Amino acid sequence: MRLCEQNRVRGPESAGVVRCNGYARVLRAPTHSRRGTAGCSVFLAKQRSSGLPAPSGPLTSPFRRQVTSQVLRTANEAGTEAPAGRSATWAVQLKTHVPARDNNANIGLALRVTAVDGKEIEVELEPIRAPQGYTHNDKEYLQRRTDFFNIKLPADFEPAAVSINDKEDDGDTEFQKGGDFERLFVERLTLTSEGHPSKKLSFTANSYISVIQDWRLFVRDDAWSDKTLRSNPKIIKLQEDELKEIRGEGSNAAEAKEKREPGDRIYRFATYNDLGKDPREPKNIRQILGGDEFPYPRRLATNRPLYDGTPFESAPTSSGVTEEWALGEDSKILSALKNSVLKKALPSAWVPEDDNFDSDKTTGFVGGGLLGALPSVLVQLEKTLGGKPLTSPLAGLLKKLGINGEAFNSFRDVLRLYDQDQLRGQHTGIGTNPSVIAKDDAVNNNIRGLLDELRKDSAVKNTFDLRTGSVLSDGPAGRTNGCIDLLKYEVPRSIYGRMETWSTDEEFGRMFLAGTNPMVIEAVNTPEDLERHLGDSAIKDTDIKDALEGHSFESLVQGGQPRLFVVNHWDLYSLLPEIKENNDPDFEGVQHAGRALLFKRADGHLVPVAIELAHYTPEKPNTPSTVYTRKDGDNIWLLAKLLFMVVDSAVHNLISHWLRTHACAEPYLISTRRQLSPTHPIFRLMMPHFRYTLAINAAARATLIAADAVLEQCFPPGKYIMQLSSKIYKASWRFKNEGLAADLRKRGFLPANGSSKLLLEDYPYAQDGLDIWTAMHEYFTDYVNHYYADDAEVTKDGQLMKWYTDIQTEGHPDAPKSAWIDLKGKASLVDICCTIAWVASAHHAAVNFGQYDYAGWMVTHASMSRKPAPAKNSPEWKALASAAEPDAERQILSYLSLPVETTKVMTTMKILSSHATDEHYLSSEEQQWLPLEDEPEVKEIFEKFTAQIKQAETKIKAR
Repeated sequence: MRLCEQNRVRGPESAGVVRCNGYARVLRAPTHSRRGTAGCSVFLAKQRSSGLPAPSGPLTSPFRRQVTSQVLRTANEAGTEAPAGRSATWAVQLKTHVPARDNNANIGLALRVTAVDGKEIEVELEPIRAPQGYTHNDKEYLQRRTDFFNIKLPADFEPAAVSINDKEDDGDTEFQKGGDFERLFVERLTLTSEGHPSKKLSFTANSYISVIQDWRLFVRDDAWSDKTLRSNPKIIKLQEDELKEIRGEGSNAAEAKEKREPGDRIYRFATYNDLGKDPREPKNIRQILGGDEFPYPRRLATNRPLYDGTPFESAPTSSGVTEEWALGEDSKILSALKNSVLKKALPSAWVPEDDNFDSDKTTGFVGGGLLGALPSVLVQLEKTLGGKPLTSPLAGLLKKLGINGEAFNSFRDVLRLYDQDQLRGQHTGIGTNPSVIAKDDAVNNNIRGLLDELRKDSAVKNTFDLRTGSVLSDGPAGRTNGCIDLLKYEVPRSIYGRMETWSTDEEFGRMFLAGTNPMVIEAVNTPEDLERHLGDSAIKDTDIKDALEGHSFESLVQGGQPRLFVVNHWDLYSLLPEIKENNDPDFEGVQHAGRALLFKRADGHLVPVAIELAHYTPEKPNTPSTVYTRKDGDNIWLLAKLLFMVVDSAVHNLISHWLRTHACAEPYLISTRRQLSPTHPIFRLMMPHFRYTLAINAAARATLIAADAVLEQCFPPGKYIMQLSSKIYKASWRFKNEGLAADLRKRGFLPANGSSKLLLEDYPYAQDGLDIWTAMHEYFTDYVNHYYADDAEVTKDGQLMKWYTDIQTEGHPDAPKSAWIDLKGKASLVDICCTIAWVASAHHAAVNFGQYDYAGWMVTHASMSRKPAPAKNSPEWKALASAAEPDAERQILSYLSLPVETTKVMTTMKILSSHATDEHYLSSEEQQWLPLEDEPEVKEIFEKFTAQIKQAETKIKAR
């Protein structure tokens, strides 16, 4: 979601209004589980002719076999014959997702139907017509289909639940071959009585089943809304037993203590004890996050083996560039480069199938991020080799690309990372000369060979063809560099066509209202605010009176419309004493503390008027802070702004993004799975907001937050960065302030009297966000009112109360009790659910999906400070203050990230910003969980909400 903009430059149209979390990978399941196939041999199976025309082409392979027995069982007895007497025919519709090429193959499932009185009947699924395929877009790799069956049940048999078993048979091998689909996604099963067509029972599944699982239970959708069914002891027992299995407290209690394997559906909590490497080397150890010393949210337990004699769990792994393969044979170089790129996107980690990436997300994520990853790999390659000769086909490629892996010496050097055709004529100094990077047929042919190798991987082939098919020949019309442009980054939208604006004060101020981190700026509107933010500061109003248009601090904090603002990252440093002891010779970064004071001028522009920076080095532990203003000269002032943005970039990535929308959100999903039955209305309301949360976080633990991963390598304070996030979690994270309205009120942008009128109108994140928040809050209110008559029904809902308690005591046990909203009735339930949904959807979209467009120009969003900010009148200060171009650019860039760190971060942003073809929106009219077909009132509530979101989208685009 792009709730905001920079100078009203919108993100790509495809970004939509609100997107849920996600990127992708596929987990391959083994054919056999360590637990064997117990429970899967109830039926006799044989090849059966369905009476349908034999498929042609690839579908002539053996079909998945079908169930042929029909057995009646009671709750206490199995294997008896079906009773004689009257029976009724029920029409069965089964919606699934299957590989497109097998869209007509028999699916080979067994069905068990449970009645409201506890009786169970296993039935034969007899196809009555060919499967009907359907898709929601023509790019979807998994085809959705409906199968039709008739079954016979006793006339007085009222279905309450169905259980599905994926039969292990010869057909599975052909059905799954070549597609990594050793699992079948069951969307929904519907039973319709032939004698009473109005009696239609729906069983929403939205779950993967596989041959390595036993029977999978799905209770009918109205089991909660129908009060008779809700109080039915048999249904209650079924649901309680299912939740015990999910928590690992049922028949699988022993297995819950073992390492997780594909097919497992166990949701338990664990600390972050998997961030380090082999602890036999002290430098590999990372502190466990979670507990009294380093408070933190909990993650999903995976039960990977512990390193011997330690509490540390082995971590998921990923790949990188090494000298060994870089100097190998040509074919090995191409293969290793492909694998390096792919493994950066697809690390190995267990995730429950129902929360893992599907193939649409995989192709969209890998295809979208692949081109962005290639420049990073090449820069790392150049750095790794350190001048050693490269073998063909990569020989000379880096030179042709104009990339220097050692350092940036000018802004033009930085611009060489980007697509040159997009930059020509944009005041970049590159001009229009097509020979700046000359077209070279040999180089282009070598890149074609690399792309051909990459396209052989089934996970990227479709999307890669879509994105690069025309370039694989001679390149789009009008481009001068052909395939070589594929190894360049796209020009970020924040500088596209407006290169002259990035260094201005107006643009700096705009970043905090409409950039990638617009939730850290605070209004200074009262004397108490002034004391809290500047009481210990060296910033004095007498030094910046001209910039304040003659005002004093006191005259600006008397209430009313705020004009004084602060972005305060001063406490970053004091929260982590270990940073001050960091004397790691391998770490080259400098951790600054900083605060920026901003002023709203009479012309309406928000601009910085003073920046205070401090740092620590072991050699000078008592270095005082330095205050920078525009009076210090253009070079010094620009450097101060850029160094402050380094601090803010770390806060954005570590806190606003990872901590608040990923780490803190993971327990919400885990507790929802553990404590709420899928028929519970709050389960259905919340699940759409958790799509891919666990898969994303598992990937992040391998590639972003682990030892020597992106955050440690590219951001200060290096290996202490996750400890820093723990300290900030303890000091500032409060669930009750995570919703947008509460957050804006806390930061001084909404009045304390409860009014929803913004005190600063030109604040795109808040203005756009409040339109979304208001629609969401009204939707959640209508929904809760539909299911709960009064506050007492809320507090008497056992599953609901256990859910919220589980989030607090198991998912966030280190957070203080005062951090939470008290669940006392309908209004507080709405606030809780809306806060969770906001963080997981709109807040996440604002800090994630636009980050490459708004922070992809590394000069303004460098991740690393390589040198301390110069002290006033020091030799470094004097040298920069007096420098002319191009030496001034070289000096400024010497304080910022090297090409290796730069491209790693740019690649990460590019991958995280990519979208899959099946991305879900708040405005989507398609809903997986809500009972829109069965409950007209819920459909009306949902349609009202989607209409409001679309209206908000129209308003946002018009602004």
